[in-house]
Amino acid sequence: MRSMLTSYPDITEYIIADFHLNILEGPKMPTADASEVNRATVLWLGWGIGCLTALFCVILLSVFRDTVKNAKEAPRKVDAHFLGSIAHEKKYKSLQAFFHRRAVPLFITNPLLSARYQESFHLVSVKLKQRLDRKNKKVLAVTSVMENEGKSTVAVNIALTLAQRDKKVLLVDGDLRKPAQYKLLGLEYSDTDKQIKDFLSGEADRKQAVVYDKETRLSVLAGSDAVYDTTGIYDQDRMKKLFDELRAEFDYIIIDTSPVFSAADTEEFLSIADMGLLVAAQNYSKVKDINDGIDMFRFSSCELIGCILNGVKTSPISVRKNGYDYAYNSRYSYGYGGYGYNYNRKNRYGYGGYGKSNPYDHRNRGKKDKEQLKDE
Repeated sequence: MRSMLTSYPDITEYIIADFHLNILEGPKMPTADASEVNRATVLWLGWGIGCLTALFCVILLSVFRDTVKNAKEAPRKVDAHFLGSIAHEKKYKSLQAFFHRRAVPLFITNPLLSARYQESFHLVSVKLKQRLDRKNKKVLAVTSVMENEGKSTVAVNIALTLAQRDKKVLLVDGDLRKPAQYKLLGLEYSDTDKQIKDFLSGEADRKQAVVYDKETRLSVLAGSDAVYDTTGIYDQDRMKKLFDELRAEFDYIIIDTSPVFSAADTEEFLSIADMGLLVAAQNYSKVKDINDGIDMFRFSSCELIGCILNGVKTSPISVRKNGYDYAYNSRYSYGYGGYGYNYNRKNRYGYGGYGKSNPYDHRNRGKKDKEQLKDE
């Protein structure tokens, strides 16, 4: 070791004796911060991360929020008879129509709407008519738990399906605080025209307040003026007498009421209606709120006929082949353009869920199915 250290200077001198360093570029003073980052890049990156985070949170809340997400969940979560679902239909058929706010009327008589949407209303209306006729009832109140669940559109389409069967149908806009039927039907009221508020307060008779729409063949009792102070309008004895007169004139009366939790006006119309229908939008109201709304019917004289799920979007798992649709949307179905046969949760086969029960399925012999058949 000592010899290596002693000979180290001689060895290094021999190896690097001819070694020279050449300066290629002299040192310079920095003119800018070498750690400076492009602010635009940082802003765009932060904006993108923020949007993705917000989208993830929305999806997470939607998944774990206790709502009715499809028609398969409805009978299990809702404490009422499930009558069926209404297919989703876009109000704006194009991006240009959306920006110009040119919405398509969502009436079943509109030929621009899909056959699936129209057929879903016909199927629900058949069930409603059967239950009303079976109990010899005429007045049906259509309500929802919250606003923007589509109850007004459901009410007018149910009235239209009944009118198409050559029945005299009266559509009543019972949402006096936020009237909507005059907008949907395109009705115009002048200052001298009598409206539903005048009829209920006794200032006008039914001939003055009821308007007949030739295009839809509906008689309409509505108005365009919002009424926030209902003092003197709702009198139970007078309302009962007025609606007894309407019962004698019309085959069916469909009342579009306020949401059950938005105003006390709903209870006033439930007290004179024979039966009620609760509309719940897909993935909108909480299940607890829906069942609380159902409980309101148990404490009123109005019998709840059932519940429907509105605005149901089809499953993304679908295949279209040779003009036929194969999809899984709480039912196994196949047919042309939405028509055909289906196999649903009640183990029935036939057109649109109507048909014979499968006698070879052991579940048809259970107590649960017997109770459901008894209710129907």
